[in-house]
Amino acid sequence: MNSRRRARGEDTAESLKSPDADMIRLLSQRFGDGLVYLADEADEEILRLAVESGLVSADGHLTSAGHRLLQRSLRD
Repeated sequence: MNSRRRARGEDTAESLKSPDADMIRLLSQRFGDGLVYLADEADEEILRLAVESGLVSADGHLTSAGHRLLQRSLRD
């Protein structure tokens, strides 16, 4: 992500033009409590990117932006 956009707090689902399948898979890995769960160690990096992008909160919950991105991916 562009560091200028990150500094202005604009890194949201809208700033991700074409999210990859790994990000969508990670956002889909959650249960009724709303937390995103990691299936393996490789998901840690994807989670870090999701948090930086505003798709997942620092405490591991899917954000509104994350919900929107996940819904968009289901429609496509």
